[in-house]
Amino acid sequence: MLSMLERIKGQLMTRHYTKLQEAEKMTGNICPKIKKQVEKLIEWASTCYVHGAGDGAFQVGDRGIDYIVDWHNSECSCKRWEKSGVPCVHAIACARHERVDPLQLVNGCYSVEMFKKAYINIIYPCKDRTEWEKMNGPPLEPPLYEKQIGRPSTSRRKAPREVVRSSGG
Repeated sequence: MLSMLERIKGQLMTRHYTKLQEAEKMTGNICPKIKKQVEKLIEWASTCYVHGAGDGAFQVGDRGIDYIVDWHNSECSCKRWEKSGVPCVHAIACARHERVDPLQLVNGCYSVEMFKKAYINIIYPCKDRTEWEKMNGPPLEPPLYEKQIGRPSTSRRKAPREVVRSSGG
């Protein structure tokens, strides 16, 4: 158990270090993966038709379906922009229509500065187990295992709203 925790701590320590090194090499304001994703969406936005309604509201036609984009609240009726923080194809089409850089619409949590903040804390290595101080406390032991009565269940418990059908579906 303890060696597993030590291994996990070592993996986290290594991950934090490599991510911090990666952050130092980043250029620009937005993380490279998100920037690449937005660039791909910019290509797809060329199929959209934008109709401005004023006050930051737009109607965007995309393959026969109309979507409503609210510029001020960072919302689109497709809900992708709100869920991910990365502007959807329809929002990017509106940005092109308004001659605004689509990277400005990306949520601040994807900025390089926030990436660096996430990995700024250092996980310090610990001394070897042989160098630990002895504490005069009770020994730590795993909880007692009590075998349950009866045969273990082979199927999951269904929620009350789930319908049981005889056809097996």
